[in-house]
Amino acid sequence: MNIILFEKDELDRKISIHDPRIWHIRKILDCKKHEKFDIGILNGPKGQAWIEAQDSKKVKLGYNLQDKIRESLYPVTLIIGHPRPQSLKKIFRETTALGVSRIIIAGTDLGEKSYFSSKIWKNKKYRKYLVEGAQQAHSTLLPAVERYPNLESGLANINDEHNLIALDNVQATEQLSQLDLDSNSQPILAIGSERGWSDREIKILKQHNFGLFKLGTRILRTETAAVAGITLILEKLQIL
Repeated sequence: MNIILFEKDELDRKISIHDPRIWHIRKILDCKKHEKFDIGILNGPKGQAWIEAQDSKKVKLGYNLQDKIRESLYPVTLIIGHPRPQSLKKIFRETTALGVSRIIIAGTDLGEKSYFSSKIWKNKKYRKYLVEGAQQAHSTLLPAVERYPNLESGLANINDEHNLIALDNVQATEQLSQLDLDSNSQPILAIGSERGWSDREIKILKQHNFGLFKLGTRILRTETAAVAGITLILEKLQIL
């Protein structure tokens, strides 16, 4: 953890000594009483905190926060065909660390339908992986996450005026590295699930004015393609 994130109300009460964040503060950071470390409020400001009091069961933190949020997420939306849950965890963690502002998960023709009943969606358990990504990036901001049963319903909730980019290793002829993006654009990147897009979905993407691009000649895992694709787009936006 490069920053430790809390909900605002957590800082105003004692926290269990068994909380993983408190364990990290005491054992990994080796912070003694009144030694400061970086914290943030989820989707709020950053600041510093310290152990103000502790006993054998709980810790009370003191803290100072900045007066406002001094960062923002990047104007990039990621559409992902629902992959296997283990891959989805990595996608949530790594693309949050990269700073995308919106992640849309859609069911696909070739994807496994049972993934939609994964435990990751129960009680928003996926949020844990967003938080891990934000903490890695020393950020407090989490992307918006949306889930739709199919590609069509996901595309119904995007702005067609943005730069629309779909990765495809079958019909695409142009490399993503050749894409020109204005630094003020707000691109949307669509990536299929493990077996890619169906012919029907490629037709739908084209109808929505998505351009087809590929990442070299190798077939990548969905999570690898997501990180590589977002990284290239951020470089085109002159962010990296």
